[in-house]
Amino acid sequence: MDFKHLVNKSNYIVPNTSVSDHFERDLILVIRPWNSSDYSKVVIEEVTQYLSATQADLELTTPFQFVEGLSNLANKLRISALLANDRLYKAENRELYSCGFEMVLLYKRLSELAWLSVGGFEFEAEFKDYNKNINTSGEIIDPNNLLPPHLLGIDRNPVIHAGSIKIDDLQTIRIKSYFNKNDTLWTCTVTHFNS
Repeated sequence: MDFKHLVNKSNYIVPNTSVSDHFERDLILVIRPWNSSDYSKVVIEEVTQYLSATQADLELTTPFQFVEGLSNLANKLRISALLANDRLYKAENRELYSCGFEMVLLYKRLSELAWLSVGGFEFEAEFKDYNKNINTSGEIIDPNNLLPPHLLGIDRNPVIHAGSIKIDDLQTIRIKSYFNKNDTLWTCTVTHFNS
């Protein structure tokens, strides 16, 4: 997968959003740290270590159960995010808030693209003949509040949205983040899903 992201001019100041790819571009991580980017490596490490182990078909035990209704691949993304959340919460935020993250994961395997979102991101999938909103639960940030309503690492049970789609005829995934519908702050366009 290839990506291109753009920061738009706005009246609001938002932390830098980083985008990285892993596993020969089959995994894209979007991370926006709130308060400290020092822990971004922890999030990336937890996600990539778990997903790497699942690729190697290792017998893994985690404290987290698979959720019915999600594909195997989407469940793996969910568990990787929960492991990152657990590590951040226990090490950094249990007593006092230190850092939190908004995050998007896109993971392509065979003909499936699994996605996961924590925080204020929306996705739209553009197929050959139609467009489809696949995650419309992006939270609009209250400009009077210091933090977005949902972040990874600040609560034992984070609000996570996850799912998957087939990549047949998939042309583009557009990810966007905003303060309100008229003020899009950040966009990322992901393309090239077929190997």
